Amino acid sequence: LPKANILESMRYFAKITTTFALALVFSAGMAFAQQSESDVTQDGDNSTADVTQTNNGSADIDATVMQSGGSNSATIGQTAGDGVATATVTQTLGGAEATVTQSLSRNLDADADVTQAGNNFAEVDQLDVASVDAVVNQTNVGGADGVLNSADVTQQSTTGSDADVNQTGADNRATVSQTGTFSMDADATQNGRGNIGVLTQTGGSPGNGAVADLYQNGRNNIARLDQNGGARDEYGPATADVDQDGNANKVIGRNGARAVDQEDGASLTADQDGNSNVVRLDQGDNAMANIVQDGNGNELQGFGSTRDVTLQGEGAELLLDQLGNNNLSRVEQAGGASADIDQFGSGDIANVDQNGASTTTVTQQ
Repeated sequence: LPKANILESMRYFAKITTTFALALVFSAGMAFAQQSESDVTQDGDNSTADVTQTNNGSADIDATVMQSGGSNSATIGQTAGDGVATATVTQTLGGAEATVTQSLSRNLDADADVTQAGNNFAEVDQLDVASVDAVVNQTNVGGADGVLNSADVTQQSTTGSDADVNQTGADNRATVSQTGTFSMDADATQNGRGNIGVLTQTGGSPGNGAVADLYQNGRNNIARLDQNGGARDEYGPATADVDQDGNANKVIGRNGARAVDQEDGASLTADQDGNSNVVRLDQGDNAMANIVQDGNGNELQGFGSTRDVTLQGEGAELLLDQLGNNNLSRVEQAGGASADIDQFGSGDIANVDQNGASTTTVTQQ
């Protein structure tokens, strides 16, 4: 047979064998330990792997897909009652797509791990699960930066969510959306230029203990944050930590040019090192913001026509350090809030508007 036909036959055979092996393992699991396991390995370009695992009993289910080549596609769907679901996808060249969907009962834990190199797309959906963990790594190929990688993680959990996205290259996008009653942790690291990180955390009750960490290294990067349900209780308030190194970076909200949205008791720590960077912030009662901007032409602002920063209610606190020239801060606070602003450089401007037993300290040198 011609080489192309041989390769196509091998890919087709691998797919059929995988499906048959999955059926055998699944049947054996039902008869004995109710355990389902699938392992798929494919070499070459334009391969497709589709694994579906369903078990309504007390089962552990596991699926692994390894693809070597470009423009490959892997889809894993897992549905189960109790137990642990594990999905692992590894794709070694660009143009790949990976989709993992874990829809399970509230008594089950789910783990998903996707590793890709090049210009790829990864989607992880973990729905209606007790505890979920997702890791997506998208890196470079042969020393060249990965470009236009996209990672989209959606988690709905009753006891805890953990998402970790790592991207290297230009124009990448990482989106993490977490909904849960209790602990939520979202981490994203992006190295390169023109990247966008979107972290959204919402809770069914106040005090979900949401934690968001985002690190971006490069220029023209954007961090979008939205945290709700962060009032203080035994699980702690919502916290966000953003670190950006480079010029023209932004820390804003998830909808267009809106500000970072945090409810009562939340805290934001932002560290920007570079020029022409922007932080836009809107916080609720008893909120805390600690912001350091090191460079020239940086701004702390809010949203709307005036772009004021608003820290509402008693106990709100702002700590701002701006190091450099021609920096600007616009602050509006109400109800026993405090602002401590230090600006070191020439041409700096600080505008503060406070209501109701608030305090302000501004130092300009």
